[in-house]
Amino acid sequence: SDDPVHAGSGDGMSRVTLSFLAALTGVEHVYGHAALRARTISQPLAGARRMVACAPRGLAHLSVLALADHSAKAAALFANVRLPASFFAGALMPLTFGFSLPSTNSSKLDSTLKHANVLVGVISLFAEIVAVVHATVAVNKLTEAGALPSESVLALLQRDYELAWLGTNVQFIIGLLGAAAMIGLRAVLAMGVSWATVPATLTVSAVLFMMSLVNEGIQDDAEDSFGRISFANNFPGLLLRYARLIIRHARLTGGGLLIVSLALGVLGVGLGVFQLARC
Repeated sequence: SDDPVHAGSGDGMSRVTLSFLAALTGVEHVYGHAALRARTISQPLAGARRMVACAPRGLAHLSVLALADHSAKAAALFANVRLPASFFAGALMPLTFGFSLPSTNSSKLDSTLKHANVLVGVISLFAEIVAVVHATVAVNKLTEAGALPSESVLALLQRDYELAWLGTNVQFIIGLLGAAAMIGLRAVLAMGVSWATVPATLTVSAVLFMMSLVNEGIQDDAEDSFGRISFANNFPGLLLRYARLIIRHARLTGGGLLIVSLALGVLGVGLGVFQLARC
């Protein structure tokens, strides 16, 4: 028979959909016990061959993957992080520069904690701003240009927007951890040296609890037709993956601004820690 799908296959999927998928892959697919051959297709979608997983010829019972446009969902995910990142960026500004810090009885401790508060505040503030920029650029790209069809929204992010997605989340979490550290520093200054253990332990407890939630969310990977989709196993792994992607992106693009910004960022953090150690 010339039909692309043998009558009686009973799968409920339309012939048009099966023929389209077969034409995209350019190979014979076996669905049930009937061979599906692609004969003609007008204006094939660019890049679709590399997105569709094809099994070797003759493999029976191959399930057909459903490709769809997930660009709107991906943009919504970026927007979900961009809004709270913008809020925390606004809240970190007065915490860093707007309010005067209390003092302890030790002038040396005062100096160290106040300098540490400003350093952590600056790092956290810039982290939230970078998260907002990552998310905004990604949303604009997804809205203006769209994206090629994918099996799931996570597959789309991993394929085309891994650097932006990891950057948005990593920078946002760094800003949150910095905000928690600033609360602890202010509490130590307000309560004095004799009470320093109380806010210090509460701060560490809050940070560890947040990290536990983050790690649990990272490990809760999605399952799709390709199986497990994972960016990392925990937040340190996510941070390392993000750093590697940035370095690789700088090498591939040769972006002078990116390379200089990375060098200055590492230098600034290193000098800040060095100055704190000397206080």
